[in-house]
Amino acid sequence: MKVSCSLSAFKGTFTNALDQAKRLGFEYIDLICIPGWNHIMPDKVADDPIKIADEVSAQLTERGLTAVALNCGIDNPHDRNDQNINKKRSREIKGLATFAEHLGVNVASFFPGPKWQSLERDPQEVLEHSIATFCECLNIGTAHGVKIIPEPHWNTQLETLQQLRDLCDAMPEVEFACDPSHLVCAGESASVWQEFYPRVVHAHLRDAQAEKLCVAWGQGHINRSWIQELADSGYNGYVAVEYLPNDDGFDEESIRKCASDIRDVTAHALQ
Repeated sequence: MKVSCSLSAFKGTFTNALDQAKRLGFEYIDLICIPGWNHIMPDKVADDPIKIADEVSAQLTERGLTAVALNCGIDNPHDRNDQNINKKRSREIKGLATFAEHLGVNVASFFPGPKWQSLERDPQEVLEHSIATFCECLNIGTAHGVKIIPEPHWNTQLETLQQLRDLCDAMPEVEFACDPSHLVCAGESASVWQEFYPRVVHAHLRDAQAEKLCVAWGQGHINRSWIQELADSGYNGYVAVEYLPNDDGFDEESIRKCASDIRDVTAHALQ
């Protein structure tokens, strides 16, 4: 395994986020393509993905950084009833896939859609619409050599063990970005992921508790033992330290400690 730094911790400008990751000693990074972060905007990427990829590549090269994954926001992946949104979504998925391919990034995860938007809908329809979008992402991504995959997420229709099982039964080919904090926040155990490790192609990591999505490293229910569990499963991809911004900016100590534990587990695995 290798450690990367998600730019999720830094909600300032994109260049400031890159500078912070570099200052913290990271070489590999996950780019945030989510409107709320205002780093890389999916609608702008869709306008000219190669131009934006060239601009981002130049900024990465200047700092000696390498992008290894995208973390994306995609419009309403669980609701395909509005044809205008469907067209916008497809355009942005194609743009993100082209952008990733041009950067040499081969994995992009995305948020599966907020649960509150689904509360009055038939759960079977939500599942079917989600699978249709997941398949669209799979097909577009495959054409560009990029795995575009859902990240099971707290407060969505993919936040419990049973919901993941239902999706896997309905879509046997589905793969995931794994972030145990979301299932822990929803009341599950981080070890729930043992059942799905063969489907994991990217991982995000921070500590969490029930109903607390982000806590200081060592203060929740996710720790070095979970990193070891992931390594023992045979996973050999990147693990992105993915802390979230807080009132003081970001939790630098937790980012450093989490990264250190990932590196330590990896070093021991190589011995």
